[in-house]
Amino acid sequence: MSRVLRETVVYDGDRCGSYHRGREKGGCAIGLGHERHFEPAVIEMRRRLESGEFGNLLLLEGNFSQDKFLKLPSDNWRLSNSANPVGPLSATGIHMVDLSIALLGRPISV
Repeated sequence: MSRVLRETVVYDGDRCGSYHRGREKGGCAIGLGHERHFEPAVIEMRRRLESGEFGNLLLLEGNFSQDKFLKLPSDNWRLSNSANPVGPLSATGIHMVDLSIALLGRPISV
């Protein structure tokens, strides 16, 4: 049996461990991913990158332009310095990091 889990499903090591133990006990595989990896434009971009059409890429930049966080209640976890100490990186920026790795592979240096 396989499961594909979208978005963040665990936020701490204890929960991650319980997912892993459940996976072992149930004999199933768990794949973590984000749906953007399978959007036609991303698939096409990956194909073009892998073909060498753009040459040797040295930098990838991403941006989210939105105002939806302005309407969040003040107690929302995305606005909390203790629950979310990296701010926008864990709210939306992580999607840019995830997509960059999906397109180019793991970074050699940062």
